[in-house]
Formats: sequence, C-alpha cells, structure tokens
Amino acid sequence: MHMDAGAVTRVSDGLGLAAFDADFRVDTTLMTVVSTDPPIGSPLNVNGSGSATLRIDFSESIDPTTVGLADLIVDRGTVVDAQIIDADTVDYTL
Repeated sequence: MHMDAGAVTRVSDGLGLAAFDADFRVDTTLMTVVSTDPPIGSPLNVNGSGSATLRIDFSESIDPTTVGLADLIVDRGTVVDAQIIDADTVDYTL
C-alpha cells in the first residue's frame, strides 16, 4: 500500500501526513479448532489442586499477544490461566 505525502491531513491541525508504504495481506481462511485434549465430549480430569487443563490446537498460528482468559467461555467454573504451548496450541487452566 502506498500513500503520497500530504494525501491525508490531520483534523487537529490540517497538516499533511508523511508518505506511507507498507505490505499487508488478508487471511481469508477462518481459524478453526483442529483438536482438543481431552477430546470434545470427554470430561476434564481435575488434578490434585482442583484444576483441570484443556489443550486446544488451532488450524493456524496465533498471535501470542492476543491470547487471554476471556477467550474461552465456560458453562461452569472459571478460566484461571492461558499458556501458549507452541505457534498454534494453547493450554487453558480451569
């Protein structure tokens, strides 16, 4: 993408912005869940500390800065941790 210097002006003072050049792409493939551990439909195994871990493997790499506790919505319990395992896998602790 290219924008010439001055092609856009700031509302605050009317000055033109500097020239801008950048490459970008559009990902048209929706991210999906490839697998879970335990598998979908299976109960979570609660460990000795009273928590359980759900591992989710996605169909493509995820941006690690976007992974958070609010990304997984549960019917019971609370998501207390989210750990990135590799480029396309996240462990959620409940």
